[in-house]
Amino acid sequence: MIEVITGIILLVFGGDIAINAADKISKKFGISNLTIGLSLIAIMTSLPEVFTNIASGMQKEGDIALGNVYGSNASNALLIGAIALFFGTHEKEYKKISNYLAIGAPLLLYVFCLNAEISQIESFILLLTYILFSKTLFPGKKTKTNQKGTMGLKIFAQIAISIFLLWKGGDMAVSGAIDLSQKFGWSEVFSGLILGFGTSLPELTVTFAAVKKNNLAIISGNLIGSNIINPLVAMPFSTISGNLHISNNEKMAWWAILGTIIYIFGTTQNKKNKKIIASLSFCMFLWIIFSYSG
Repeated sequence: MIEVITGIILLVFGGDIAINAADKISKKFGISNLTIGLSLIAIMTSLPEVFTNIASGMQKEGDIALGNVYGSNASNALLIGAIALFFGTHEKEYKKISNYLAIGAPLLLYVFCLNAEISQIESFILLLTYILFSKTLFPGKKTKTNQKGTMGLKIFAQIAISIFLLWKGGDMAVSGAIDLSQKFGWSEVFSGLILGFGTSLPELTVTFAAVKKNNLAIISGNLIGSNIINPLVAMPFSTISGNLHISNNEKMAWWAILGTIIYIFGTTQNKKNKKIIASLSFCMFLWIIFSYSG
């Protein structure tokens, strides 16, 4: 338990430093808030999932890697999404392709996992899908703070420190999750689900910060962007050391997909309906946790 907690703490600190670096880069080069959320901040807040899955793949723990991806997506949509809907999210500037891919990406991963294995070829297809999607984000509308210049040494140092913390934290969290699953008889998918919630804490931090600054475009962009990156980037990185055996976890996949659909639907509703959907989403998240803990 101590190892898991320590690992998650390192992940949170690493993610926080990465977010600060991304914020400086975005201000220096001038990127719209929506694009910041969908790209830079989504990538930075998803680094814990990426590094955790690299560690899972190195240890040949495919179920934890898969549970981490679907658990993170479910946490983003049903828990953090509930918070975002409660305070009101901004959807007017949304690019429809982002919504479609946030639903389609975990569905594509589910199809690839039907044979109980995720291969390096399939991982390449997932990564290629994300690369093609990222090209739709740029060039986007730039903010008035656009400045020409290069990244300074301080920003590079922050990125290097965040990478180390995320790598070390991911490795510790995976090892701890495996030990807990063996000690309490939990399935590795459930351990990955809990780990997925832990690695979603950076998204939670960004959500509260964005609410405080009333920057609602970043909230939606970050959650949708993260739910795209997790299956299309984090999962493929788990196969760096070779093809990865996984269990066919149909229920968790559909919960992650359904949660994203509910969140996207919620963003189109009025304030009263958003709060109702937010309450239902939070109850669904709790139900998932308890149903998989048995």
